[in-house]
Amino acid sequence: MSFSFSFILLTMCRNLITKLRETVLNQYLPFDAHVTFHVIVAYTAFFFMFLHVFGYCFIFYEVSTQPAEFLCIFREVSLSPTFLPKFHYWLFGTLPGATGVLLIAVICVMYIFAQPLVRTYIFNAFWVSHKLFYLLYVLTLLHGCVRLLQEPNFSYYFAGPAILFTLDKIVSLSRRKRELTILRMEQLPSDITYIEFKRPANFEYKSGQWVRLACTALGKEEYHSLTLTSAPHENTLSVYILACGPWSWNLRRLADQQNQDTNPYPKVNTPGV
Repeated sequence: MSFSFSFILLTMCRNLITKLRETVLNQYLPFDAHVTFHVIVAYTAFFFMFLHVFGYCFIFYEVSTQPAEFLCIFREVSLSPTFLPKFHYWLFGTLPGATGVLLIAVICVMYIFAQPLVRTYIFNAFWVSHKLFYLLYVLTLLHGCVRLLQEPNFSYYFAGPAILFTLDKIVSLSRRKRELTILRMEQLPSDITYIEFKRPANFEYKSGQWVRLACTALGKEEYHSLTLTSAPHENTLSVYILACGPWSWNLRRLADQQNQDTNPYPKVNTPGV
């Protein structure tokens, strides 16, 4: 479980994965499937979390029904000889128990809002709830620091991925966001929206490369990964977007509105282009 919750950070190091795609490792490892692998690791972590919770609940239930002299098994706990803690004490009266309950709540919220149906119709809820991963790691570090049953080992697994993820995030934040001008928007059959926008100066890319775009009229921070359909030698960039969720449907309606009115096209933001 500690390994899974730590390793999952590496699957979201976009800049690192982009660099690894250019190495010989790309012939053996499917770096383009990093999001799918992220989901697999997440469900693996959830499974082991369930086993962890079940096991410790069983232990504390057994302890709470035994005589007080058996509490000597906890080296870091000092209790009155006349006090026999019940199950709810271990669950809410100790730091591992309280942080464990909070961790379950945080993880459940993240997993529920990460489901495909939720992402399709309430993408912002998914995006905001996934920001709870910062709280998840803080609670996890606190969860084991009391050494109630064993020495904590999560930090050993967490340190390396956390450093790489932090460096990767610093690289992303250091790149200036660009606001690009949309030159053409068009509604096509089969719920397809075509968007053509200005190509930034000195921007080089390969055929089939994807970029992250946000439409300023629909939210400057709601980025979606889209494949560029323009050729590398062309002076403009273009994407075809299938309407399959609130953002893409709103974008399609916006394209229709812009064709009917004289209003200028909205801008698109892209990080690090």
